[in-house]
Amino acid sequence: MKDFYTIENGKAVHYVRTGECNRCGECCGIKNTITYNVEVHFGESDPDETKDWKEEDWSAWEGYTLFYAQKLWWYFKVMEVSQKEDPQPCGQQDQDTQLCEQWDDVDKFPAICRYWPFRQSDLEQFPNCGYTFTKEKKDD
Repeated sequence: MKDFYTIENGKAVHYVRTGECNRCGECCGIKNTITYNVEVHFGESDPDETKDWKEEDWSAWEGYTLFYAQKLWWYFKVMEVSQKEDPQPCGQQDQDTQLCEQWDDVDKFPAICRYWPFRQSDLEQFPNCGYTFTKEKKDD
């Protein structure tokens, strides 16, 4: 389970990602054909401080997704998605099975592989992905 916050209408909306990678290989294939232009910022606050986020105005971060990893808050936003002109296969993907050869050693994964997917919309192209997102109900 991993917590993600998507900034929607100036508010930090809490989503919980559950499930696990089932090694379907779909995300590896699309990463090789699409380029994501991503803006990333980092912040150093305690993850427990998120309980006060529902009261803050996050308008300046509209469209960003936030998550806590490697002792930092990652603030990212996909700015542009484009087709690669010369797609190259992932060096970690077995070209016969289409599965990741580094599956047993997550420390060798690039960060994008360790933390992806970041939001529900990332899963629209991957019907076999083992992850799901649930919007957390507001604490009233």
